[in-house]
Amino acid sequence: MAEFKVDHGQMPDWGRSDLPAPPPLNARNVLSVVGPGTIALSMSIGSGEWLMGPALSALYGPTILWMTTVAVILQVIFNMECARYVFYTGETCFSGYMRCRPGPKFWGWAWVVLGFLHVGWPGWAGGSAAALFSAFMGKLPGAPDKGAVMAFTYLCFALVVLALLWGGTVQRGLEKVSTFIVLWIAFFLLAFNLVFVDAATWWRVFKGLFAFGQIPKGVDILLLGPLPPIPGPGE
Repeated sequence: MAEFKVDHGQMPDWGRSDLPAPPPLNARNVLSVVGPGTIALSMSIGSGEWLMGPALSALYGPTILWMTTVAVILQVIFNMECARYVFYTGETCFSGYMRCRPGPKFWGWAWVVLGFLHVGWPGWAGGSAAALFSAFMGKLPGAPDKGAVMAFTYLCFALVVLALLWGGTVQRGLEKVSTFIVLWIAFFLLAFNLVFVDAATWWRVFKGLFAFGQIPKGVDILLLGPLPPIPGPGE
């Protein structure tokens, strides 16, 4: 058969091999996949769905939530294509990015910087500190509370470091912590909303998820701009 010409990008050519046989479908193998998945899921839980999303929905109404639906659908497609790329080529999508111009020397440093700004900078610890301060003190932090918030920030950051150091292996420790976080948040939010949110509000929010194209009058586009990426970038 005639060989197809393939542009391998800015890295060495791909090799050729058969795909390995899939592992048998049993409870142990399912859990081995779910475990690492909870790490990614817990990392996706951030200030967007806790602060920005609820604040914008309260300000402009639930009709803007259609942006969340679109963002989730696009993210599913993106993640599926990343998974297909891994199965087909045997390398991660980040290696695929390196094949794009201007080449791996540029993208390697670009991803290091972007990754540090995304997960290395202790901004998430600061966001958690503000929430913890509010929970313990019963009020939102202000300028006079800067020292206390910084103390909570250092505490959160230190707890994360300790969890990684004392978690056996890093992945196993992260799986345990992440599984607890995901289950706690899911059950807490479900119970809270079932007890305190009436059926009419549930219905308005549900309809808002499918109110495609509706933009409230007088909306601040710059303020509304961060809403679509909130459901989570393609981690």
